[in-house]
Amino acid sequence: MNHGRCLSGSLTVTSQRLYVTTDRPILFGYSVYRGVDLAGYLSQVTIGAVFPQDRAQKAMKNQARILIVDDEPDTVGLIELTLRPAGYKLSLAYSGEDALNKLRNETFDLLLLDVMMPEITGFDVIRLLSEENKTIPPIIFLSAKGQQKDIDEGNALGAAGYLIKPATRGQLLDAIGAALYEAKR
Repeated sequence: MNHGRCLSGSLTVTSQRLYVTTDRPILFGYSVYRGVDLAGYLSQVTIGAVFPQDRAQKAMKNQARILIVDDEPDTVGLIELTLRPAGYKLSLAYSGEDALNKLRNETFDLLLLDVMMPEITGFDVIRLLSEENKTIPPIIFLSAKGQQKDIDEGNALGAAGYLIKPATRGQLLDAIGAALYEAKR
């Protein structure tokens, strides 16, 4: 177990999960370092959205409504297997057009959106809703497009998070918990 100082609280790393002891969330950008440490061991450090563990648990228990949008049914199924047991209410869309219809007629607490989809991309979904002056829930892009220009485009469209596929279960839950917590502040 490693301990470090993190702004106004302490940072604890256990089993590749990060917990912060503080009364406010602490958000870090996503970065990965891979290399050989001084002792000669292969090391990897991943820092994603970091926030108090109790806040994450509260966010998961609030029955937040999440719209999952991806044109790959297998990806949607895997995300659903992760989020349903965590207590989220899910709605599923398999295209940009389907997502637009649901977002125009229903309200959601969070949008988990793939970028690369045929006909209407995830970025286009957000642009079209913005042109219609629709209220857009917090967005987490989940995409295989991981170049900095893609991440920057997602951020410019107001993304609360951008995860690169394949994202781990922990990364997904942490990003969702952080986005929901920030939206309620």
